[in-house]
Amino acid sequence: MAAKIAQISSIHDPKEKVEKYKQLITELFNHQDVKGSKELISHLLSTEMPLVHSRQVISFFATAMEYLQNAPLIEVASFTLESFGPRSAAFEEEEAKIRDQLAEVYSAKKEYQLAARTLSAINLEGASRTVSADEKADKYIKIAEYYLELEDEASADTFNSKAGMVIHLCQNIQLKLRHRVCHARIQDFKKDFLQASRTYYALSQEGQYGVVESDLLHLLQCAITCAILAKAGPQRSRLLATLYKDERAVHLETYDMLEKLFMERIIKKPDVDRFSEKLQQHHKAKLSSGFTVLETATMEHNIIAISKIYNNITFDELGTVLEIPPNKAENLIANMVQEHRIKAILDQIHGIVEFEVENDGLSEWGGQVESLLQSVEKLVGDISKIYPVMA
Repeated sequence: MAAKIAQISSIHDPKEKVEKYKQLITELFNHQDVKGSKELISHLLSTEMPLVHSRQVISFFATAMEYLQNAPLIEVASFTLESFGPRSAAFEEEEAKIRDQLAEVYSAKKEYQLAARTLSAINLEGASRTVSADEKADKYIKIAEYYLELEDEASADTFNSKAGMVIHLCQNIQLKLRHRVCHARIQDFKKDFLQASRTYYALSQEGQYGVVESDLLHLLQCAITCAILAKAGPQRSRLLATLYKDERAVHLETYDMLEKLFMERIIKKPDVDRFSEKLQQHHKAKLSSGFTVLETATMEHNIIAISKIYNNITFDELGTVLEIPPNKAENLIANMVQEHRIKAILDQIHGIVEFEVENDGLSEWGGQVESLLQSVEKLVGDISKIYPVMA
């Protein structure tokens, strides 16, 4: 290898020299020659060859690296990035190409931490090279996606927010959709299930942008799952109604649970256990109360369902229905009252909860109609008194 490099170095014509280097690179990569590739890159970065010519060769080297298999690529790419050292500013474009390929390989090997670190080291905000809004957004979103695979929603949020700074300048619709999906997943991981469900559901209706039906149904399923996990209350009830009325929902495995919640039926432990099997790992985490997100959501739902049947119930009876100790049942409903998700009065002296009857939208509308009819009837009566002939 040293002889080949020396022979090329002795060529005086710059164009011929560059072409010979390219031929050597092709030969090395075709043979998956890691040792020879390292020797060549060390030579190119230490030579007195003008930067304009060495950059041409190293640019070709970076692009042609895609012909290396995964293991050789990791070794050659890592060595090259390390060899750039203090001269990396002179090879920003080439470094970006190498890091992009290296991150893809790490991702394929499910080494997402290394993939994220490799890609995030690319300088996307420097003034030395022009980076399009689409490229910036793509890189930032990809890094966020890697962190989501690691269930590191905080880091994912940081990079997805960076993408959000330029996404309005992007022309690529698929890129914008990826950004929104990433945002929904971050909300999901942060346990902001109500908002995550809304975002997923909006995305599930974006069929006009060429999203395949299976992906739209997956997004709808994510929306239903998050709605089921969301805190029980009026907002969640409205969202469940919207999802239940979507004709596509009936074909999904989450439909049975969705229907029971929408119909305000009491959810039993076997239902919870069956649904829990379909959840992702982060959905199964326990809260400070000692219950999982799903257990808490279904117990809160059951409290609302009970409030539709009973005017009052003791904490002991409530605990029996929820299959938890009375004191935990009391804490659960107290939290719902405090967050204005249910109207009730807790009588701790007598150990009883009094539910306040709430008029739903239909009852309120009916009352308004009745009031209007009474006003019209009164008006007709007044007119009849003034103009008896019209009576």
